[in-house]
Amino acid sequence: MVKIIFILLIIILNICHVDNLICMSHGLFKISRNQIISTKEFFTLGKLTNKTTDSTIKNNSCYVKILIDHDQVDGNVTIEFSQNKNYTVNKFTYQTSFLLSEYYDSIISTIEYTCSSDDLCDKTFVNRWIHWISDINYEPLKKKFINVTTSSIQSNRCYIVSGKIIEYSYWMRFYHNKTILSYSDCSTNQSIIPKLFYIKMESIDLKKLEYDTLAYNCMSEKCFDEITFNYIWNETSFLFDRMAFVAESIRFTNQMNDVLDASSKRVQISVKGEANNYIITLIRNYSADPFVFFSFFIIILLIICCCWCYCCLCLTTSKQLLEAPANA
Repeated sequence: MVKIIFILLIIILNICHVDNLICMSHGLFKISRNQIISTKEFFTLGKLTNKTTDSTIKNNSCYVKILIDHDQVDGNVTIEFSQNKNYTVNKFTYQTSFLLSEYYDSIISTIEYTCSSDDLCDKTFVNRWIHWISDINYEPLKKKFINVTTSSIQSNRCYIVSGKIIEYSYWMRFYHNKTILSYSDCSTNQSIIPKLFYIKMESIDLKKLEYDTLAYNCMSEKCFDEITFNYIWNETSFLFDRMAFVAESIRFTNQMNDVLDASSKRVQISVKGEANNYIITLIRNYSADPFVFFSFFIIILLIICCCWCYCCLCLTTSKQLLEAPANA
């Protein structure tokens, strides 16, 4: 009977800790883009008053979507926190679209980030990169796109050109770029057809960032060919470099955190093993002595109570720290 009680105590002391991934609670926040990029200090969510709350999500991933209107006068940045049920691993996606007409120009960027690396990884992403991504200047790319797709020789039809450039390696590790294009008709009944431009890049599991697609519409007879497509593709390289830096920085940070977590777990396992061996030795040596058994039992109960109180204190402190920005 004595051994059974002690075995139960050992099991209680070795209950595995279940990680609850803390993410930003579901919410939609709209901020002026000029407020983000004009500040001398980097913008953080902590500067939003009475808007930011945090919640704990068990065994799930965090997800944030950022929509940036690059209008230089009244453009806004919309930040949406939610759960992405379609994808549960680290994923970074960047998209930008141009809608250019005679009366109105619109440049919209969309960034989606799914993470499960650590608590509040969605909030960390926004605080670290919102200024960097919002401050991109698209004007040079817009002007070059308009120039290359505008010609005095117009086609009778509007086409959408889409594709990508794929790098192939072959004999003796020489590399060759191959352009893959597809064409489709513009689906519009407007008398004045606006110019459209769209590009998408993504990194799955924070591996190497890759182009997903590049597409644009055109009515000029000179912009359907591979030369024009390659020119536009190359002019977007500055966007690729920026987004690749974001993905690589996140990947490096996650790798460093994994190394630290693995080292911490090895220490915990070692200490836990030594503690178990010590308890078993005490059981064998003193289980026959009722007084020693009773004293040891009281000590174990005290240890359990202290651990429980400490966990409650940590949980309360953590919640207070997470709610601090909301009450600021």
